[in-house]
Amino acid sequence: MKTLLILSALTLSSLACAAPDPCKLLTPGEVQSGLGAPTVTAKPATDQDIPTCNFDFKDGGLSLGVTAGAGKMLGGKSLLSLLQSGGEGGTPMKGVKAVPGVGDEAAGGGASQTTSGVAQDFATLYLRRGDTLLVFMAVSSNHAASKLNLQSLTLLARRALLRLP
Repeated sequence: MKTLLILSALTLSSLACAAPDPCKLLTPGEVQSGLGAPTVTAKPATDQDIPTCNFDFKDGGLSLGVTAGAGKMLGGKSLLSLLQSGGEGGTPMKGVKAVPGVGDEAAGGGASQTTSGVAQDFATLYLRRGDTLLVFMAVSSNHAASKLNLQSLTLLARRALLRLP
């Protein structure tokens, strides 16, 4: 989530550029099937600095943020190197790796952990196509989404790219 905040801060100057509606890039049914999640609902997020759609399900959800101005945000760095370094004043993402064959460049990671006896699965994927950046962040508790991993997010990202103008 920290990296989303970093990228959100970097995008404030690029908000004048039109970004597509993230709630139109995937359907709740696609998210449900793609993540192996229970019933999914979709609604625009009101607490983010970039256009974001929350695909919520019991014990988890997927957040999809979209912003224009990726070239300016990256400042000549690759997406992977920006995430690994944390950008200006940010926290580096641990375990992030390049995801080949998706968009112009993509990077992400995923893991499972148990905190206070609750199993959590999470995955993130950052994807650039042209001057547009897609940010996928997913989490579920107690394996509510049976297929929540980087590979599943990558498949959802390929679907979203088909609807990206």
